[in-house]
Amino acid sequence: LQRVASISLSDGKTRVTIWSMAFQGAAEKPVIGWGQEGFNYVFNKYYDPSLYHQEPWFDRAHNKIFDTLVEGGIVLLTSYVALFCIVLLQIWRSSIQKKSSKVPVIILTTFFAVYFVQNLAEFDTGISLLFFTIVLAFCDSYVGGPLLDSSPQRRSWTKILPPIFLTCLLPVIFYHSLFFPFRTIQSSRIQDAITAQKRLDLYERMAFGSPIGIDYRRVYLAGETAQWILALPPTSRDGSRESIKEELGLSIQALSETLSRTPQNLRAANLLGLLLLIDGLLFDAASVQDAYAILENSFAIHPNNQNAYYPLAAVLIILEEDERAFSLLQDALALDPTVFKSHIVELVAMKLMDVNEDDILTASSGILEAFPTSKS
Repeated sequence: LQRVASISLSDGKTRVTIWSMAFQGAAEKPVIGWGQEGFNYVFNKYYDPSLYHQEPWFDRAHNKIFDTLVEGGIVLLTSYVALFCIVLLQIWRSSIQKKSSKVPVIILTTFFAVYFVQNLAEFDTGISLLFFTIVLAFCDSYVGGPLLDSSPQRRSWTKILPPIFLTCLLPVIFYHSLFFPFRTIQSSRIQDAITAQKRLDLYERMAFGSPIGIDYRRVYLAGETAQWILALPPTSRDGSRESIKEELGLSIQALSETLSRTPQNLRAANLLGLLLLIDGLLFDAASVQDAYAILENSFAIHPNNQNAYYPLAAVLIILEEDERAFSLLQDALALDPTVFKSHIVELVAMKLMDVNEDDILTASSGILEAFPTSKS
């Protein structure tokens, strides 16, 4: 309740915008939704340019109801709400039948009410889900009575076989759901790798390992690769050409697979375009055209997102298509003129295109007048 009460007016406006986007996505696929972690696709498809002030990327709707509706549609949302209703019905019925104190039931009811209200403006984390599961287990124990029943029972194979089967299945589930994904997450070890070959081996395992969270890992790795290469001094870059080329190849291959499966993944498209551009400038000039093709297609999919404009304009400047690049940046600015970054990117583009100094100074003065409190 404190977290909900602490949300500012600005936060509330942002959340309402995101909830509106989530509702549009849910309306498109109302029955079974977009799948687990599917809000990213809804966010990119129904992006509102005004969100750039807050954060350019959201992977949650910050509302458990909308998150559930987007991920699993009406089927999953109905199941989620039914869980609360059934648990509350069972604990109250059990308390009435046992004629026991109502204090535990009131406490549990309050917990579920607070938890539900909190999730109207937040999303679950590992800790909150663990606590929720523990409370559900306690409710089951409360309703079920004594844990041990000493009365003799006749056991049939239909009651014995399912637990045995599930117990045998647990190691397989544990490996594919926990151990394999954990073994795949090698980000810290990649950064600390002593040799280039060791880094590449870990990199490949992380980019092509467990399918759980694979797109997020690939995007993370691509960002790390781009930062690593761009931060290298020219002398070090020349001495590491082979390892740079191999890592670029792995990351480009991984992101290409992600983008072929989910072409609406804007972040993956932008990073793939950046890596292809780096490859074109360092190794194969034809890769610059590949970067242009990727970013042009992404721009066509996301015409309302400023993040689709900036990288495409950068490639156009390198291809010496200055007029189109500048026109593109003006279109990005028109999406929301209050976005400070759009003005700065346009100013940088003017400098790169050798625009007249007087025009640059005039544009700079206009930015200072429009954003007098900006520290930049």
